[in-house]
Amino acid sequence: MSGEHGGFPRDPLRRTGRTSRMLKEARNAATVGNRVVVIAATEAHALQMEESFRGFAHEHLYEVEFLSLWRLRSHDFDWRTRKFRGDRETLVFIDHYALDKMTGRRRG
Repeated sequence: MSGEHGGFPRDPLRRTGRTSRMLKEARNAATVGNRVVVIAATEAHALQMEESFRGFAHEHLYEVEFLSLWRLRSHDFDWRTRKFRGDRETLVFIDHYALDKMTGRRRG
């Protein structure tokens, strides 16, 4: 099964830097004082992204929260607007893998 992973074709966008670019955008938004939430597919991925973010943040402290889809369930989040209900100020960044899981798309 050349070019396949787990019976599915490999995602040609894997390892292209989408998550790194998103984390840098989140850092830039937090740098100017915005409250930022980053949504990951799993708890393990949220922790991994938080660790990567610390490298991008150069040890500065920013108001950034990392949530997995599971932890997001306890928040009043509107997927249609991609905002927390009653909170229009917080900037939300959703990792592509979390978005794929929520929309039912399966990638490598």
